[in-house]
Amino acid sequence: MFAAFTVMLFPTSHTPSFILLLPVLVRSAIVTYTIPDRAPDTATALDPAPVGVSFEFFAFPSYFKNVTATSQCLNNFRTLTGTWPPIRIGGTTQDRAKYDESSSAYVVYSVADSKDAPAALTFGKSFFELAATYAGNVVIGLNRAYDDIENTIAAAKVVRSSMPNLRAIELGNEPEYYLGAKQPVAVKAGTWNPAADAKSQNLWINKVGEALGGSTIIQAGNSNSDAPTWGIEALVPGLDETARSYVYDYAHHNYPGGTVASLMSHRGIVDNMHKFIADVAPATALGKEYVLGETNSVSGGGAANVSPTFGAALWTMDYVIHAAVLNIKRTYFHHGTVGLCYYCWWGRYSMGAPYYGAYAAQAAMAGGSFISQLDTGSDNYAVYVIYDSASKPIRVLLYNSDYYDGSGARGSSSFVLNNLPASVMKAKRLTAASALSRSDQGSSPTFGGQTFADVTCKIGGVENFETISATGKGISRLTVAASEALLVPGASITIVNAPYQHMQAHGGGVILVDGLYYQIGENKLDGSAFQSINCYSSPDLVNWKFVNKLLTVGQGASDLGTGRVVERPHVLYNEKTYKYVMWLHIDSSNYGEAKAGVATSDTVCGTYTYVNSVKPLGYQSRDMNLFKDTDGIAYLLTEDRVNGLRIDRLSSDYLKVESNTYLWPELYAYEAAAILKRGNTYYAFSSDQSGWDPNDNMYCTSTSLSGPWSSWKLFAPSGTKTYRSQTAAVVDINGVAMYMGDRWVSSNLMRSTYVWLPLTISGTTVTLNNEVNWTLDIARGTWAPGPKETQYEAEASANTLAGGSKTTACSGCSSSTTIGYIGGSPNGKLTIPKVSSTVATNSTIRIGYTNADSTQRYATLTVNNNKYIVAFIPTGDDNTPGSAAVTVALNAGSVNTFVFEAYNGGWGE
Repeated sequence: MFAAFTVMLFPTSHTPSFILLLPVLVRSAIVTYTIPDRAPDTATALDPAPVGVSFEFFAFPSYFKNVTATSQCLNNFRTLTGTWPPIRIGGTTQDRAKYDESSSAYVVYSVADSKDAPAALTFGKSFFELAATYAGNVVIGLNRAYDDIENTIAAAKVVRSSMPNLRAIELGNEPEYYLGAKQPVAVKAGTWNPAADAKSQNLWINKVGEALGGSTIIQAGNSNSDAPTWGIEALVPGLDETARSYVYDYAHHNYPGGTVASLMSHRGIVDNMHKFIADVAPATALGKEYVLGETNSVSGGGAANVSPTFGAALWTMDYVIHAAVLNIKRTYFHHGTVGLCYYCWWGRYSMGAPYYGAYAAQAAMAGGSFISQLDTGSDNYAVYVIYDSASKPIRVLLYNSDYYDGSGARGSSSFVLNNLPASVMKAKRLTAASALSRSDQGSSPTFGGQTFADVTCKIGGVENFETISATGKGISRLTVAASEALLVPGASITIVNAPYQHMQAHGGGVILVDGLYYQIGENKLDGSAFQSINCYSSPDLVNWKFVNKLLTVGQGASDLGTGRVVERPHVLYNEKTYKYVMWLHIDSSNYGEAKAGVATSDTVCGTYTYVNSVKPLGYQSRDMNLFKDTDGIAYLLTEDRVNGLRIDRLSSDYLKVESNTYLWPELYAYEAAAILKRGNTYYAFSSDQSGWDPNDNMYCTSTSLSGPWSSWKLFAPSGTKTYRSQTAAVVDINGVAMYMGDRWVSSNLMRSTYVWLPLTISGTTVTLNNEVNWTLDIARGTWAPGPKETQYEAEASANTLAGGSKTTACSGCSSSTTIGYIGGSPNGKLTIPKVSSTVATNSTIRIGYTNADSTQRYATLTVNNNKYIVAFIPTGDDNTPGSAAVTVALNAGSVNTFVFEAYNGGWGE
């Protein structure tokens, strides 16, 4: 079946394209480019998180402990990519720092003024332990300048043992300045030049690498003078084979300067970075990555009249993306002394305009696999194209670097783009009043109409998208559009990243964190016994990405052992402890223990630490849930069959049960409870107890959790058995109450699917209708029934069969036939032409299929040259069709072609 709808969310995994226009202009110009159908052979592979942050060594603890914005600013990037941005801790003061194993302090130093950098400092193990709390990868810079290799090795060993997130160790910062600073390593060498530095690095890399067990863990290079003189090209010949084997990546530093106009010039950026082409080449030839380990605008903390401006934001954006084109995998922007840092992206009290440019660059590249630059870099107009893993263009970034200082008329330029991949696209604009606008002077830029709040770095404002319509290979003027998403109840949901399986997150719920929805639930891929608790993320509740296994078999406790029952995971965030707390049902294989377990993590989708399991207040606990009231107090909803359904209050850290709040005394009656609050009314939902089989779920209401509660009554029509589902959660999606149910298949639990439907609440009356499809406008907090579905038959005469595909019998299918033998060694293929859509849009389609195997099958679905992987979970036999959902990009008109074929040579249907 085919269901048309509009998706206007950014970013989504299958958004055909967006155009980012940057109107910092002074004159009129017209540039014309043709968008490639596929990434050219010269396109560069992208790192998943190319935008990084560097913290000055002595200032790092202050940024992480005293600057509120740090965590949120880093998390904003994580929200875009699903990966925490890489950080580097180093700089000038790493070569003034000595490790003190007896110190309990992060750093110890003295300065005449709080804005000064220390001339000398010591640091202890806690420095690295603080770095280990970061959820992303970290590069740590250690001292080479003092020529005290034993002290550095001692520190390196502690780094290695205490930091599971360690990416690399940097040995020395900007060595070309050592002799002028009278650093011992250069003074003792007598002569200090690139060759002498290479000899020193070779010695240090060998000794530190050997001390760390021969690990590939060193970041080599880290000079700041113009490459290649002090660059990798000069360094590599001086490294022996052993040293090269210890090198993780090669790094260089770069600080372009000048006026705002020269800094933000696209032509100037291309010229400035041309020097790195020769430096990247030897690193690539050795199979190593090349990074800009420290960079920003104007060295020494930046220039007051240049670095904080919107022009610097535009420079940052263009610089990062052009670096990616040159195969510079990661670019670390430096943050110096807190309170005296013009180029810093954030501080204690205000945001910096350059953060907007970095965020826009990361948004442009998020989820991309390749990048190419269409312009030659000879003028002010940049055109970058980002491609997906199938080499299809997914985004175009346009940049006009004409300088506008706010005086006189603001010019414009026209970008005429041919061969756009879709007729309607979504755009977000990065703009400000002028190139001289500054956040710290009350003139923040906007990206898609949104800003980042001072002090907190939280995203504010209404997100704006501009609709671009392609006409005759060109584009029209921009208009503002809204966002929508479509949910398809009762279908299998294929995740959008490897391994492309049906989502395994049963019995759980959804939590919203920094603009992303996280679905946490049970993995039933191989039956009922505990395998893992999985976490998936989505910006729109439609396209889901696998993120992590939060708990796994044998993870630190017998409760999580082989054959155990671990069910119903639910997570809350505790604002006091800054921990995510998970409660879940813990049991033996015969369900004889009936306990509740608890685990914690610093991040919602991180690896959780299992704490313990208990019988809450001495009572049994099986199907359970959590509820957090508006006052921050949390409650465990727990089923005790011999006493009744309970609401128990949790301790302030959410780790213990303190007291009972309410008991429904009916025995062997209710389980799988959920609570939703609207205004002053609480709505409790629960299912009857009927094993894996569905039943008519119930609800009741109260104005107090301690009761009295109304009598239980149905919220779905009697006899529908809640549309063959059991309550897992009831969640609030920006004002829309959404029922989340599990449609269990006890004979093969991995076949279980999800029923997500909108609840209608009027006073104390709740109703649930079986919407075949429905649209959810998350931004507006509204929902509506979906459009009428159009069904396309696989057996229709207009379709084309190829390879071994053929018509087979299916008593439960329309016309009692289906098309089988898709994929496999004969490479069976089904082509359905002329699928119609009234508009160019993202659309969720439902695919009817059969799969008599006990495991999933997969197929590649190609729609208008865009490839999607679809998982087909077992249906039990060849005569009972199931439904699989996938979101695809459609063009307007009866011009869409669907092709089903093999995925990795396997059988599809």
